[in-house]
Amino acid sequence: MYDNLLKQMFCLIMVIATTIMIVPAVSNAQTIPDIPKEVENYECSMKEIQKSAKPIDLENIFKEGLLAAKVLTAHEKSFNWTSKLVRFDLATFEKTKHMMIGFWVNREEVIIVKPDPFFFVKLAEEKGTEVDRIFFSILQKTYPGWFPVYMRQQSDFGGCIIFDGTTLLETYGIWVGFQKNYPESYQEKVQEELKKIEDYILAACICDGEDNYWQELQNFVKIYPDLPITKSVSSRLEMTDKSELNLRFHCIVAH
Repeated sequence: MYDNLLKQMFCLIMVIATTIMIVPAVSNAQTIPDIPKEVENYECSMKEIQKSAKPIDLENIFKEGLLAAKVLTAHEKSFNWTSKLVRFDLATFEKTKHMMIGFWVNREEVIIVKPDPFFFVKLAEEKGTEVDRIFFSILQKTYPGWFPVYMRQQSDFGGCIIFDGTTLLETYGIWVGFQKNYPESYQEKVQEELKKIEDYILAACICDGEDNYWQELQNFVKIYPDLPITKSVSSRLEMTDKSELNLRFHCIVAH
């Protein structure tokens, strides 16, 4: 409790100091939005973790970073559906990038604020628990870059889904395994990754040929016969007129 109190006091001092530093800039240019408190909280917590001499559960700091990312990229109705990240001037944007350590931050062509798994793998090795190390290793395997390993990037915004008999199924299996072994850890993120793959299993833009696609769906039904998504996959396999699905094989995403 005492450690938590000290941390809260430290964070409060940091937030006040940051606010004092940005007041002149805001007063001189009213169009500069404030850096969200969620970003300040994340930066503060990350500094505390990096100073720690003992292992720390990294799940809370990861959640803080995801919350800050959500705030930065949310489209706001009162500003013509643009996000805070887009409205920042260059100085504020660069400061935000610096504060969001461990996250990819981009607003050119495509808006991205996503965790950098390579950073968190290293952090987990130095400061985290065994569960942290396993979780971020899986995240790194899933996201070797901005796009997931089972998506072939074809533009800044998207790509086709890889059905090669291994990539999609293996990635799904790793997340299922983590959920089974550590059901109380990183619940929201694990469920999000599983849901993404389940959505992509039923995607229409497929990188590979028709045979590979149907074979992978059959393999999925065999491996995961009792999941809710399996019913939809089975229905697709059982359709007599598959042309109604409007599937695109060897798909190329328009730039």
